[in-house]
Amino acid sequence: MLRYGIEWEQKGTNEKNLSVLDFEKKERVKEVTELEAKKAKLQEENAIFQGINKNRYEQLLQTDVEICSLRANLQSSKNEAEKVWQGHPMAGESSLKSF
Repeated sequence: MLRYGIEWEQKGTNEKNLSVLDFEKKERVKEVTELEAKKAKLQEENAIFQGINKNRYEQLLQTDVEICSLRANLQSSKNEAEKVWQGHPMAGESSLKSF
């Protein structure tokens, strides 16, 4: 260009071409859309897992209640057996406490 007397003026800026900026903007929109879809899917999965965890927790609570009830029944049975054994003629030879 110097041959024709034209010289490029250096502006000192590195601005991108508008078509490049438009392309990058479209790509960001695609990325955001994909991320929003992933987010929605993960939120749905999270809600499912929370429901499962709630059900498991309720089952554990019910199992704990059942275990406490069984322990109380066992203790009552042991106490009753102890009373019956106390009235037995051979009660002095052995004890049911070892059970």
